[in-house]
Amino acid sequence: MTKMKKIVGSLIGVMLLLFIVGCSNTEQMEMFDAGNMEGADMNVATDYSVSEEGMEEEAALEKVELDTEIETEERGSAVPEGMERMIIYTGDMEVEVESYDEAEQQLTSTAQSLGGFIVESSKNEHEDGHTSGYLVARVPQERLDDFVQEVKETSLSIHYQQLSGSDVTEEYVDLEARLKSKRVMEERLITFLEEADSTENLLKVSNDLGKVQEEIEQLVGRMNYLEDRVRYASMTISIRDRGIEVGSLQGQNTLNTWANAKKLFMDTTNGIIAFFSGLVVLLIGFSPILFPLIVIAVVMIILVRRKKKMSTPPVQEE
Repeated sequence: MTKMKKIVGSLIGVMLLLFIVGCSNTEQMEMFDAGNMEGADMNVATDYSVSEEGMEEEAALEKVELDTEIETEERGSAVPEGMERMIIYTGDMEVEVESYDEAEQQLTSTAQSLGGFIVESSKNEHEDGHTSGYLVARVPQERLDDFVQEVKETSLSIHYQQLSGSDVTEEYVDLEARLKSKRVMEERLITFLEEADSTENLLKVSNDLGKVQEEIEQLVGRMNYLEDRVRYASMTISIRDRGIEVGSLQGQNTLNTWANAKKLFMDTTNGIIAFFSGLVVLLIGFSPILFPLIVIAVVMIILVRRKKKMSTPPVQEE
């Protein structure tokens, strides 16, 4: 019995020892897992904070673009009240003048006196003595009627006249609104560029700023073009002079009387020879048809004459 109690007591002691060791390991594992979780949370928090810093400027840039787009859409292309309409005038005229050179000089002088200029001209001298060409004049819009009137007074006749206008007011207002929005975006990007704290953000902001500035240059260029086209009307004038040229007397060298007479004689002789030659060829060529027809015609004539003789009574002598 005593031995049995010792064995049972030893088993109980071993079980208690294993239980204590197991509990200790469980607590250590829980502490280890908790530590790992805390470390992971710290890493996630750190990564999130880093990505937040990296995305602050990107989010700000997207907000700038969104704000400018919304502002542009709200403004639209509505023409402000009281704004003068922007019209581009272009015209064409076809005129006839007494002297091309004098008319060209007169119209060039007129355009310059009205505050305009000639941007293109062309001249062509024809073999029949006429001279034609065209010139393109740019004159201030408010002096266009004066220039057209001067063209009419310089010309002998007007064959064609056309004037048209294109309203670009809405396009100009839209460009103006887009330019204002791009200017705002440019200023904000410059601020972000000064505050950039990393090379990556610096390069991104610099790239976006370059694109915005390029768009600004395009908008300004288009607006300047429209302003110039509106300020100066364009008129294309096609000119042709009357150009009646009086011929001069021909000299002995150009008349060639004897040579022309010989040429005419030979041409006449060759014509007569060619006529008879063609007639002979025609007769020979159609002889298989003509010969039987001629024979038949002769026979019929003979028969008709005999019949007439037989039907005619003899004349009686008194």
